[in-house]
Amino acid sequence: DWSSDVCSSDLVAVRRLHQMTGHASTSAMARMLRVARASPEVIHRLRHFKCEACLQNRKPQPRPVVRPPNPYVFNYEVTADVFECRDALGNRYSVLSVVCMGTLYHCAWVVAEGGGTPSSLKCAEVFRDGWLQFGPPRFMTVDRGVHNRGQFAALMSSQGTYLRYAGTEAHHQIGRAERQGSILKEMIAHTIQGRHVVGSQMMRMVVMECAFVKNNRVNHGGFSPSQWVLGRLPEEVCSLTAERSEGELGVHQEILSGEHQFAQQLNIRQAAKESFAHVDSSNRVRSALMRRSTPFRGPYFPGDLLSSSETRNGLALPG
Repeated sequence: DWSSDVCSSDLVAVRRLHQMTGHASTSAMARMLRVARASPEVIHRLRHFKCEACLQNRKPQPRPVVRPPNPYVFNYEVTADVFECRDALGNRYSVLSVVCMGTLYHCAWVVAEGGGTPSSLKCAEVFRDGWLQFGPPRFMTVDRGVHNRGQFAALMSSQGTYLRYAGTEAHHQIGRAERQGSILKEMIAHTIQGRHVVGSQMMRMVVMECAFVKNNRVNHGGFSPSQWVLGRLPEEVCSLTAERSEGELGVHQEILSGEHQFAQQLNIRQAAKESFAHVDSSNRVRSALMRRSTPFRGPYFPGDLLSSSETRNGLALPG
């Protein structure tokens, strides 16, 4: 506090420095005082310094804009994105990822072999055959990639869907698609590494099974995405704890033989379950969530909620 008589001379010196430097900020004055080897007590008290002229001419700081949460309604608003993955031999595949914003129901399809940006016609055909069976969504949010224009935009316009484009460098506007897509991508990569998946047919199977397991395992609002959409949890015939597991002896025999394509699919599903457990507790995903953490630094008002890190840094409610 600068109101004490002991610090009156320091206050005059700091105010004079503030005026001579063209009303510099407290952080800039703190750097100047450190270089000049001023008293640490003065530098510590500098954060309480206030200038009436600066307070009157200060522009009002914008409040953070927060959109209302999406309703728990399936196919009301969806978001789409394209990511790339590789098989065990390094062959590239482009995957179209579509997520329902309300229920987190996730579907994905391989749209291009060899990697790169897929054509808008291919994305339109895959989305028409794979998602429009649920009906056209009311809103759709995508980035400004060329695969989201042309035939794809024409398809959505013909279905009466309002197409929203994110900013050029504003990937946070499709943050849910980016985050859910990264989880699915990590699951696919872990499954490929665990089962040495090679080839277009096997990659399509891996993408389908990883999306299936993710829809059954994610907890969103107390229910899984499959429960939000289907009203029940899909039955897994390969499960040993299912109600009909004792009667499905033929299924278990095919799994143990390992020669039938059905056995390969169930083995990949088992690998997808292991991959989801790995991603769910992965430090890599955890660090990605914290990478762009930008807390709001004030000014704070009575009633605002503060995290423990902000209070440790000396930021607290006024008064």
